[in-house]
Amino acid sequence: MKSNNHSKSCQIIINKKYDDLKNLETQRTADTTPDLIIDDEKQKGNYFTSKISSDCKLARELYEASVQSHWYFEQPKEFVDKRIVKLKKQQKNDKVVVLDLDETLVYHRKNKSLIRPYCKQFLERLSKVCTLVLFTAAKMEHATNMLKLIDPKKQYFKAVCTMDHMIGNVKDLRIFQTDFKDIIIIDNCPLNFIGQINNGVPIMPFEGENEDNQLEELLQYLEKLLLVEDVRVELSKKFKLEQFYKELNGRQAINKLYK
Repeated sequence: MKSNNHSKSCQIIINKKYDDLKNLETQRTADTTPDLIIDDEKQKGNYFTSKISSDCKLARELYEASVQSHWYFEQPKEFVDKRIVKLKKQQKNDKVVVLDLDETLVYHRKNKSLIRPYCKQFLERLSKVCTLVLFTAAKMEHATNMLKLIDPKKQYFKAVCTMDHMIGNVKDLRIFQTDFKDIIIIDNCPLNFIGQINNGVPIMPFEGENEDNQLEELLQYLEKLLLVEDVRVELSKKFKLEQFYKELNGRQAINKLYK
């Protein structure tokens, strides 16, 4: 059975298995084995939560982010108004996906930059089914240099935000003037999204590993997530970040909530 041509609406991502990410038309056969389908669905459901170690730095950061989110007070609206980013969505009802840069899409140390495996396919695919925003805690100069590597033709991102758009140390999603049910932020540092913790998707930090497959697995998860009415409901069930603070530490939270 042949797959339908890509459209500009989110109906494109209903398929259970992601299409060829180079936009080539693929042939999906009727004799796909049940085992392959089951494995594919299992992989989508296990993004991140089955990979994170309870002893790692990120586990501690998730716990700290949950604690800080519990006590977080939003900055006055006047701080937001100075940083408003107006997005030109492809479709009125498009979801917005805000992507971190360093250790999420690239790794940069001592003038050496490495692109995370699967980054090009990831951006190419998502840019067709949602509105992509790059949000880095670095300066614009760094963002510009990295964009030359990951988006040289300036075709993926509808906006680029930097440290100047942050409110304190937080990437406050209010600046995008988008209903919170329709916006997702992906960041290897969960402390960056404590303002709207149920809109956050954590990702394992990329530090140059050739075998890294986080973006491939994340894409499969996002293709399902982008179909839901309210992303906060799904993300709250999946990552349970608002519950971490109830445990003694990150280790206990991971072992209780993810294992």
